[in-house]
Amino acid sequence: MLAQCSEVLPDGLSLLPDDILIYNILSLLPTEEAARTSILARRWRFLWLYVPSLDLDASRKVARTHTIEKGKKIGGRVASKYVEWVDRVIGTYRGSAALSRFCVRFCLDDTFSHKIDSWLNFALGKGVQVLELDCCQGASLDKNRYTFPSMQPHLFPNLRLLKSLSLKDVYITTDSLDHLLLECEFLERLHLQHVRSANKDLQLQVNVTGPMSRLKYIDISEYHSPVSSIMISAPTPDLVSFKYSHGEGGKMLHVEHAPRLVDMLISGFHEGFDLLSHPLFRYISQLQSLRLDIRFWDTVYRQFGKWSIISEESAHLHHQNLRVIEFVRFTGRKIDYGLAEYLIRVVVSLEKLTVDCRNPLVDEGLPCHLHINRVTEWKKRLLEFNQTLPSELTQMVPSKVELDVILPFQANIDIGI
Repeated sequence: MLAQCSEVLPDGLSLLPDDILIYNILSLLPTEEAARTSILARRWRFLWLYVPSLDLDASRKVARTHTIEKGKKIGGRVASKYVEWVDRVIGTYRGSAALSRFCVRFCLDDTFSHKIDSWLNFALGKGVQVLELDCCQGASLDKNRYTFPSMQPHLFPNLRLLKSLSLKDVYITTDSLDHLLLECEFLERLHLQHVRSANKDLQLQVNVTGPMSRLKYIDISEYHSPVSSIMISAPTPDLVSFKYSHGEGGKMLHVEHAPRLVDMLISGFHEGFDLLSHPLFRYISQLQSLRLDIRFWDTVYRQFGKWSIISEESAHLHHQNLRVIEFVRFTGRKIDYGLAEYLIRVVVSLEKLTVDCRNPLVDEGLPCHLHINRVTEWKKRLLEFNQTLPSELTQMVPSKVELDVILPFQANIDIGI
């Protein structure tokens, strides 16, 4: 009935040229949603097959916990249906222009390696600009992951068209990753999440080499330290954001040359990471946004109690470019107030200070039996200063600085000063 009415009563969208419908409307929809428009009218039947962006994200259809709990049989059956659907989409695709984006996101393991390889070859053969592969295995599922292949020489020219690469929950060898990044001459965004070495005896190394890199955004996060080093040895004159999460202090972490770096996130390091003596510290004065998660930084944590050390190390820095500070897991202890007061004093261009008092162990309900005493203590302490914290921080912060206090167990409090 809907299709018949559409044939008789044309709507405003149907009066638009095909190029507008394809490139400005359908390309903004997930592929599954775009395909549903084929029932609107005869004219719409094949339009979605020409969209330059293929968003094949079906991860929400089957909860990861459901797949795990019900066993591999059900998980494999659902995954097989997803693979068949992707094959149909690729097999019927009619677009002749380069792909602007190709996204695969579903719970897939090495059972489907041959299929995933063929999808990657299809996307790269189409000169894709944004490539996203997320096998949705999660940090706890470390067996039978898909291994990202070594690129074939005939695809090298098309790799130069790639501007954004995102890999999650896959294996890859250090050599394959090195060659991939070297051939992606104009890559601007690199996102690696839970990517491990395909060689079980070796940890993964992330190396950006060459005469120069066009990278603007680097975001690497891991669990259980699968990455042994991150070496950005090539000059990165366009790099504006560097984020690295869940690492260990003993590993190599180096950014050779980043004159435009303004956004940095470093979190999750264990004992042994010395922020004040780390090479990344030289970029602090040019940052506009800095996020430090120091929950495991025991070495630095002890040094924060020695204010003379920090004063000596940074006496010549006034951080003229630093405008936003986010203080995560503020617990109201004397050392927390001391650090906050120090930052407010030395950052002369500060515009906004966010004090986040939440703890994932408490607020997100993460299972962590080993930390039950710590969680109980945390809750007790936070409840004690919940009422007084906003006013105490308000007295510390200059009137020109916007203060945002995120309290646990209740809605956020925005304080307009």
